Amino acid sequence: MGEIDDNVRLSELVMPGSHDACMYKVRSGSESRVAKTVTQFLTIKQQLNIGTRFFDIRVYKDGQTLRPGHFIKKDKSDWFGSYGPEFSHVMRDLQDFMGSSTEEVVIIKFSTSKAAHDDAIRMIEYELSDFLFTSRGPRNLADMRLGGLRGKILGVFDAEEGRRGGLQLVSKKTPTSDRHFDQPRSMLWLNGDAPQCNNIRKVMEKQNEKRRAQDQVQLAPHLEMFYLTITAGVRDVFAGHTSIVDNTSREFGLRPIERNRPDPEYSPYGGWDRDAAEAYGRYVDAVQGDNEVNVFMYDFVNEDVNRMLIGRNIPTEGSVNHDDIRIAVSDSHSGRRR
Repeated sequence: MGEIDDNVRLSELVMPGSHDACMYKVRSGSESRVAKTVTQFLTIKQQLNIGTRFFDIRVYKDGQTLRPGHFIKKDKSDWFGSYGPEFSHVMRDLQDFMGSSTEEVVIIKFSTSKAAHDDAIRMIEYELSDFLFTSRGPRNLADMRLGGLRGKILGVFDAEEGRRGGLQLVSKKTPTSDRHFDQPRSMLWLNGDAPQCNNIRKVMEKQNEKRRAQDQVQLAPHLEMFYLTITAGVRDVFAGHTSIVDNTSREFGLRPIERNRPDPEYSPYGGWDRDAAEAYGRYVDAVQGDNEVNVFMYDFVNEDVNRMLIGRNIPTEGSVNHDDIRIAVSDSHSGRRR
């Protein structure tokens, strides 16, 4: 983000987003559930190093230990899914990266099970205290300029979950007004949800239909989300289409490459057989609707796709004039090339 002007607003950026970001491994003893629950090849630190700047992190309580997890139901942690690495390891990765990244802004959408909520809030606020963005009064966070956020983690919780914590709030309701200023704290509006199906055509159709319907609606500043995820839903479970890497490989035409030194707690694969930017780019270009996409969420984040998405923030004519930067960002991050 160092090449982007300080005056560019958060709602004008394009960011790669990591879906179920912490599910790069499963807890020991859950190796049989790797295919069903692992959604990433890389650790949080590795994802940060290749430019991922929006993270979807879901925290559960495994006995007395906090762990990210991937489950179909938020509080059904005993069915189908699996726990991931210890949450303290995730905190350490964030600390290490932010300690040497004064120009960057990282956004994390936290969600938790009821049992994990209070302990997760305490750990986040303690471990990330040097980096968490805090606001003195209620404001629309999407309207903030980059210069006021550099070197910070924007940690947001769902409004209902975050009432007992000191973190910022997030709302996934369609942002048709700025009424969130009635909240006691700042609010980040997110617009867009992930369809639960294992077919990329349907994933695109459902989101594009909703986006077209909103073309005539005046929205408050927000982050527009778009999901390129092939995570199985309940119907897919019963149909046997539960391997996330297999579904992703099939739908995007990519072949996974096996790791040199496999570990049963991780995916047996470590990446794709070719540049994934072309495979994902055709769907990025097929996004419809007038609202510009800020965050493209996807599984198995990788450097090729991240570079393609981040490149939409860079001035196309090589100018460093702020107006040119603003135009380049606006023209390039609508979800399709112009």
